[in-house]
Amino acid sequence: MTTSARAAVLEAQDGLFEFRDIEIEDPRPDEVLVRVVATGTCATDAHVRAQRMSTPLPVVLGHEGGGVVERVGSAVTTVEPGDHVVLSYHSCGRCKPCMSSHAAYCDNLWAANFAGARLDGSNGLHVAHGAEPHGHFFGQSSFSTHALTHQRNTIKVPRDLPLDVMAPLGCGLQTGAGAVLKALAVPAGASFAVFGVGAVGLAAVMAARVAGATTVVAVAVAVDVDDGRLDIARDLGATHTVNPAQVEHLTGALRAIDERGLEYVLDTSGRAENLDAGIGALAPLGRFGFVAFHEGAGAVIDAGRLTLGQSLQGIIQGDAVSSLLINDLARLYRAGRFPSTECCPSTTSPIYQHRVRGCGLRPRHQGGPSIHATEVAHPFDRFSKKKRGNLSLCQSIQKPIRVEETPSFYGIDHYGFPRAGADDPPDPEGYYPPYFQSEHFRKYGYHVEELRGGFHWVTSAGYDAAFVVTEEGVVAIDAPPTLGENMMAAIEDVTDQPVTHVIYSHWHADHIGAASVFGPDVEIVAHRITKELLERFPDPKRPLPTRTFDDELVLEVGGVSLQLSYKGENHCPGNIFIYAPQQKVLTAVDIVSPGSVTFMHCDASQNISGWYEAQSQILEYDFDYFVGGHHMHYGTYEQVKLCVEYFADVLEGATAAVERFSRSDALADIVTGTGWNRIFVGTENWINSMANYTTRHVLEKETSDGRLWWERLAGATTQTKYHAYTVLESIRLERPRPDYRVRGENPPVFLSWHRPERYDRVRGAADALDPSHRAHVSDAAPMPSESAGVNTVARWPYASRQTGGFPVRRHIFSGVRSMPWHPSFAVDVLGDGRERRIPYDRGCFRRRPSGAFGEGRGVP
Repeated sequence: MTTSARAAVLEAQDGLFEFRDIEIEDPRPDEVLVRVVATGTCATDAHVRAQRMSTPLPVVLGHEGGGVVERVGSAVTTVEPGDHVVLSYHSCGRCKPCMSSHAAYCDNLWAANFAGARLDGSNGLHVAHGAEPHGHFFGQSSFSTHALTHQRNTIKVPRDLPLDVMAPLGCGLQTGAGAVLKALAVPAGASFAVFGVGAVGLAAVMAARVAGATTVVAVAVAVDVDDGRLDIARDLGATHTVNPAQVEHLTGALRAIDERGLEYVLDTSGRAENLDAGIGALAPLGRFGFVAFHEGAGAVIDAGRLTLGQSLQGIIQGDAVSSLLINDLARLYRAGRFPSTECCPSTTSPIYQHRVRGCGLRPRHQGGPSIHATEVAHPFDRFSKKKRGNLSLCQSIQKPIRVEETPSFYGIDHYGFPRAGADDPPDPEGYYPPYFQSEHFRKYGYHVEELRGGFHWVTSAGYDAAFVVTEEGVVAIDAPPTLGENMMAAIEDVTDQPVTHVIYSHWHADHIGAASVFGPDVEIVAHRITKELLERFPDPKRPLPTRTFDDELVLEVGGVSLQLSYKGENHCPGNIFIYAPQQKVLTAVDIVSPGSVTFMHCDASQNISGWYEAQSQILEYDFDYFVGGHHMHYGTYEQVKLCVEYFADVLEGATAAVERFSRSDALADIVTGTGWNRIFVGTENWINSMANYTTRHVLEKETSDGRLWWERLAGATTQTKYHAYTVLESIRLERPRPDYRVRGENPPVFLSWHRPERYDRVRGAADALDPSHRAHVSDAAPMPSESAGVNTVARWPYASRQTGGFPVRRHIFSGVRSMPWHPSFAVDVLGDGRERRIPYDRGCFRRRPSGAFGEGRGVP
C-alpha cells in the first residue's frame, strides 16, 4: 500500500519547481508518515536548486516541515498518529557524534541529509511515469503534501501551538538559537554580536536575550543592508545595531560598543569581510562561531590574531539535539520570549516585505490547517538567492501564478491593491508627540504617562493599554502583544504594587493577546460574551476571565471605582466601556482613535450600525481623557468629537453614493457595461464607484473649521476608501431598504428615482409611518437620464493616490462622465433620528454650519 501525494519537484539546475503526483511507500518499522501542514524554505534549498550542493536531480526538497502524524512504523515509540510534529535534520544514531549528543556532526551527515535516499540507498518516493524524484532530503522532503520521515528527526510539539510557526524551528531558527544557547553557550552578562539579520541571525538575537546577554549587537551584511531588518532586531532584543554602510571601519564600530572587545561573535552570512571584522572585534578568550561560509570566498586568517585565547568554531544546526531544543523554543514561544513570527512572518506582513526569511504559511482568512500553493511556480525566483523564499502547500494544489516583489511593497499587477507613496500628504502637524522621538521610547518601545489620580496610559505608538494604581494593587486594562512584557515594565516603572486585576475590553488577540504576562493569580474581569468566545476559541495567552457580567459592573479595588458597561454589540460582541469617574477617564477600544481616522474598515468592526451608535454613547460620558486602544495619543473630549464628525461625513457620503449608484438604470449600466461575461468586474466597478464617490465627498469637503480632513486627522487619504466601503456595505446590509421588487417588474427598482410615481408611493409610505423622518433624499435633484458611468478618482483635482480611492477598470469604458452634485439633502448622519441638512455649492461642500455638533457635551 502506498500514499498518494503531490510534491514540488526540482527537475533541473536553476529550474522551476513542477508539481507532480507521487506515491510514497508505507513507513518502515522506524519511519513515520506525516501530513505536511506547513513548510519553510531556506538557503540550503536554494543552494541545491543552483547545484552548489550536489544532491542528485530530480528531487523533492524541503527540510523545515511541520505537520500531523498519519501512520507510524512498528518500532516507532516517540510519536503516534494525530501528534503534531516538527521535522528536523536526520542522522544515523549510531556513530560517535550521534551517541555523544552531537548528531549535527554525524559521520553519515551527507548520506542522511543530501544523498536523496535513505541511508541504505533506497528511495521511498515513486511516480507512474517519468524519472523518479529523489526523496529523503534531510530525512523528510517536505515540499510535498506528505513526508516520509524517521523517528529520529520527527519531533513532537504541543498541539495548541500553530504548525506554521513551529515548522521553521526545524532548521533555521534552531541553527541561530542553538548556536547561542548550546554551541557557543553564551552566558548571562556576556557581550554578543551576530553578523546577518535574516531568520538565523534574528533567532540568535532572541536566544542571546533569553541567555541573559547584556550587550547584543546585530550587524547587517554589507552587500544587503536593510534598515528594516535592523529595526526588527532592536524589537527582538538587540541593544545595538550596526549598518556597515554607515561606518568607516566595521571592526572599529564594534569595538566602540565595548572597548574590551566582544566575548562572543556569530556569523550567519558566510562572508570573508565579516570573519575579518568579527575576529578583530573579539575580546581576549573570545569565541567566534560561523554557521555558513561561501565556497571560494577566499578568507585567510592570520593565526597571530587568535593568540589571546580566542577560538574559531564551525557550527551545524546549532549543535542541537532537536528533540530537546525545538521543544525548549516552543515553550519560550508560548511564554512570549522567542517570538519567532517576527522573523518568519506571513506574506502580508511588513516584516515579510523587508524580505526577512519566509516560512510555510496558513491563510489568515481561514482558520484551518491547510495552506495554499498558488504562488509557488518557482519560489526562489521571486527573491535574490541571498533571500529566503516562501513555499506553501495544500492537498488541493491550484495552478501557480507569478507575482513580482520589490524590497518594500508586494504587488500583483492590477488585481491587487495600489501602493501608497510619497504623493500622499504627510500626517497632520502635531500628530507625532514628543515621546515618539525620545531616547527611552526608541530604546524600549513603550511610553507610560499618568493621566490623573493613578490612572496611567501605556502605548507602543500603535496599540494602547492602561492601568490604575490602587492601595491594594494594580488594575490593568488590556495587554496588547505589541506591548507584551513592556506592559509589566511600564507598571514597574511606576509602582511596586502587584497586578491584582485585569480587565478585558473585548476578546480580540491584538488587544489582550499578552494577558498571560500577568501570571495565573490575577482576577480577570470581562463581559460574559468575551468569556464565551474565549472558551470557544481557546488561547493560552488570553486566559479565561474569572469574573463576568452582563450589563453593568462596578469594580471597587483599593479605593478606586471602575464602572464597566456593555451597551450592545459594536466593534465586536462583548466590547465594553470602562469609566473611571474619579479620574474622569473613559476607555472604549476600537471605536475612535484620537488624532487619526482609525484603522481601515472602521477598525475591522463587525457591527457598523452598533459601532456608530457607540460613538454617540461615548459622548454621553463626562470625561477629560479617552483611551481608544490605538495610535499615538490618548484623547480629549474635543478630539473624540472630531473623530465622530469625520465618520458622520463618511456616513453622509455613503448614503448619497448608495442613492446615486443603486438606481436601477445606473446599476445595470455599470454592472453590465463590461459585458455579460464579466459580471464580477462590473460589480467591482459598482462597489468602487460608490466607495470613490464617498471618498471624494469626505476628502474634498471643508470641515467644521474650514480645513480638509487630511489636514486634521492622520490617515485620511489612505484609510477613507476602506471606511467608505465598509459603511456602504453597512447601509446595504443593516439599514432599512426603501423598497423591494414587485411581481412583473424588470429590472428591479432598488431606489427608483427615475419612476416618480413609484417613488412617491415609497415616500408616502415612509411619511405615513413617521412624518418627522422623511426619506433621505426628499429634496434631491433628479438623476440625469443618461448613464452616470463610473465615478473614478483619477479625474479629481487630486491624484488618485492622494485622494485615496479604489482603482476602476477604466480600460473597459469609452469615457467617464461626472455627476452633478445634489443642491442639498437631509440625512440622519448618526442614526439618532435627527436629520442634518447639508447645503452644497462650488463643486465641493460648504463647511458644516457652526454649532452643528453642539457647544456642550452629550449626543450631537
